[in-house]
Amino acid sequence: MEAPRPVRKLLWQVLAPDRYADAITFPAAAERHSLTWHSPVDWGTRAPRRTSEGENMLADESRASIVDRMFGAARLDAHTYEDVEADPSATLQAVWVVILVSLASGVGLLGTGGGVGGLIVGLVLGVAQWAIWAFVTYWIGTRILATPETHATWGQLARTTGFAQSPGVLKVLGFIPVIGLVIFFVVSIWQFAAMVIAVRQALDYRSTWRALSVVAIGFVIVLVLTLILGLIFGGSS
Repeated sequence: MEAPRPVRKLLWQVLAPDRYADAITFPAAAERHSLTWHSPVDWGTRAPRRTSEGENMLADESRASIVDRMFGAARLDAHTYEDVEADPSATLQAVWVVILVSLASGVGLLGTGGGVGGLIVGLVLGVAQWAIWAFVTYWIGTRILATPETHATWGQLARTTGFAQSPGVLKVLGFIPVIGLVIFFVVSIWQFAAMVIAVRQALDYRSTWRALSVVAIGFVIVLVLTLILGLIFGGSS
């Protein structure tokens, strides 16, 4: 959906004042960097990939910090997932997101009697679960439920699904009596929704329902594998 011209002008002034000034001086720049506004969350269809013009205008966003990307991922911003998918250097950022979320979850569960040992096991399981889920969604999405537009690698799925875990940092509040379990449940649903958006963007799906199917099937498989790993690590500790 393209914003009306006055709104586009205002957005330029607020979000990119330097480019707005250039556009006033050089009208061709304004034509080259037309601003199109997309809702952060579009549950019906995937957000279109940016054109070369849009990439020129949003070059700085593609190099956003890990914190900015975590906020964007938590807001279910489809363009954040597009940027992460296209940026191979974001793989390390995704790893740190998963580690941070795993630690937050472990701290939130300390009150359940897991102790430091449980925190370490939770960290290992969190990273393993992410890697496995990325592979499972990649395999299902590119082999079983692929579309003609689907072109993805495991790395792209790893990056987008890693950042989809961003809401999980709130699980650090899980130690709070009574509401802690509620926080865990709500944040888990939030993470699931983020996974759907992440998979939809990484697999170039136009249907959110197809992405939901991939995530749901993958969730069952990963849950079984995680339980097995939990028994192995839990038994050894």
